[in-house]
Amino acid sequence: MAIYFLADSLFFLLEILIISAITIQFFFIWCHVFSDLEIPETFYYIGSIMNVICIEEEAFHTLIDGVIKYVKSQMESIIQDKWVGKKEAMRLLRIKSPTTLQKLRDEGKIRFSQPERKHIVYDRDSINDYLEAYAIVTFNDK
Repeated sequence: MAIYFLADSLFFLLEILIISAITIQFFFIWCHVFSDLEIPETFYYIGSIMNVICIEEEAFHTLIDGVIKYVKSQMESIIQDKWVGKKEAMRLLRIKSPTTLQKLRDEGKIRFSQPERKHIVYDRDSINDYLEAYAIVTFNDK
């Protein structure tokens, strides 16, 4: 759960960065259109001083692309974990009862590994395969 909280936090920070950058761009466009206004080096932003850094559009897009690539790489490293614990398996299966999880394991419907006596991990791919096997197609393409 903490891993997905981290992922949500990264996307939230990325949204804030993009929104802030767009807001600053519109501010500078507005200052440029009304040429009698000078573009300030600093201005107040929600009660505190914010320094404005001017960069070229190409550099801005390169920066944003770099941030997006970084966030995606962090997400891929988080998501690519093949084996998940009991809580994560229950979350993926959308079940609340550990008994149901044990039943699925005992019936051989999902793969698991037991490296130690009380430590059981579940195969993420087998959980997804189990869900796909019981997916119901609601409309037929004709």
